[in-house]
Amino acid sequence: MALPGLYEEAMARLVTDDHSSHFLDPAVSSITITQINVAEALSPNFGRDRILNNLIVVNRILLEWIRHSFYFGFHYLLEHLVTMDHHYEEHRAAYGKMLDLLDSNGEPPLYPPWDGWFHPSVHDWEQIRMLRFLELQQNIRSRESPH
Repeated sequence: MALPGLYEEAMARLVTDDHSSHFLDPAVSSITITQINVAEALSPNFGRDRILNNLIVVNRILLEWIRHSFYFGFHYLLEHLVTMDHHYEEHRAAYGKMLDLLDSNGEPPLYPPWDGWFHPSVHDWEQIRMLRFLELQQNIRSRESPH
């Protein structure tokens, strides 16, 4: 997601027919997205090409959706680079490739129906947890109430 242009390149390789007939329009079609087979995902030769094949050929994910998800991928990479987890070197390599692709392709455009989404902050998550806690407490009290 954080590598702009990669999906377009894979689309050109994997979809040999007219792109408009391969991908479903969510405005007029019901879309079911299937997850990658876990056994396949755990195999030693599972990698980026298999993921792209699943997204493009199996699930027919629209290019606009992938482009829009760039910002999620960008923040995901930054977050994992800061925490220096056990995949740090892989994240660092992906970050370098992302910067190269941004230089050559520019920033991907946002998908207007999803515009305005942001990655929740720690404070946002705390508020959500508190609201959920209060909802649960209210539900418990309402069940205990004789009314």
